[in-house]
This record gives sequence, structure tokens and C-alpha cells, in this order.
Amino acid sequence: MSARKILSIIGIVISALLIVCLFLPFFDLGDYGGSYSLWEYLDRSKAGATSIIIIIELLIAILAYILQLTNVSKDSKLAFLGLGYYFTYHLSLFFTALNNEALNELTFGYWIGFILSLIALVITIIAIFVSNESKPKYGGYYQQQPMSFDPRTGKPIYSAPKQIVGYNPNTGEPIYK
Repeated sequence: MSARKILSIIGIVISALLIVCLFLPFFDLGDYGGSYSLWEYLDRSKAGATSIIIIIELLIAILAYILQLTNVSKDSKLAFLGLGYYFTYHLSLFFTALNNEALNELTFGYWIGFILSLIALVITIIAIFVSNESKPKYGGYYQQQPMSFDPRTGKPIYSAPKQIVGYNPNTGEPIYK
């Protein structure tokens, strides 16, 4: 299995975990209102469509990884759509909480989602630069590799050994056919 496919499997798992992070405690308002998950927060702030958009985009990221894993697509760049949206949403919430001095109100659901989305983006970027081809398995250095396969029998056809047809008169090296 190629390195890019392994990274796609990791990306599928992380994207699924990001969907779960929507329902983990996200904000803790203490005595003022308890804790809210991101899903509840978006629902109460009349932005319920945003939570649906987040789920759809994370499902698109999972689909992009699956397409790459099954060799339908060569890479999973489409995953940047969902993962980038999720990461930038968390990043904007971080800076908003930083400006309002409310970082202590962000709970573990926020931090897990932020870290996992960052890891997923890094994995997707790394997957662009690694090969999608699995490493060939060779029996040894001196083992002759088949050139093609016989269509009738399916047995490998090895290249014919080179024939010496003469020698170079200046250097004495053999000349092959």
C-alpha cells in the first residue's frame, strides 16, 4: 500500500472524529449558561445552517479520501474544502476569544477539534508530495524481472539474454546484439 493511501486512511479517521467533535462540549459559560457543544451553540445563535454545512463539508473530505483510496482520484485535494473551512472557523473563534479575553470559556471539544483539523490539513498537504504508487517487491538484485506476460498462458516472458556479435577492435569490449 502506498504512503498516500495510508495517509488517506488516517484522514478518513480524523475527519470522522471531527464530526464527533461537533457534539463534544465546546463552550463552558460556567454559572451563566452551562456548557454547549458547537452544534448547540450554532443552533442557539440562529446559525443552524452552518452546522449542516460543516457536516456536509467533512463528508466531502471523507469522500475525497475514499476516492483517492480506491484509485478513482489521484489525490485528495478536495478534502481541503471541508478541512479548511473547519480549521478557519476554529481559528476565527480562537482570535475572537483572544480579543474578548474569553479563552477560558473554550473547553476540550474546541481544542480537540482545532488540533485534529490542523493535523488533518498537514496530513493532506504531506499526501500531495508522497507517491501514490506502492513500492515494487523485488526478490533480489540479480533476479531477472519479467518484461511482459504471455497472453495465452499468463506466464512471465523474460528478456532474452544479449548475444555477443563481436568485439570493439580499439577497446576490446564486447558488442552486443
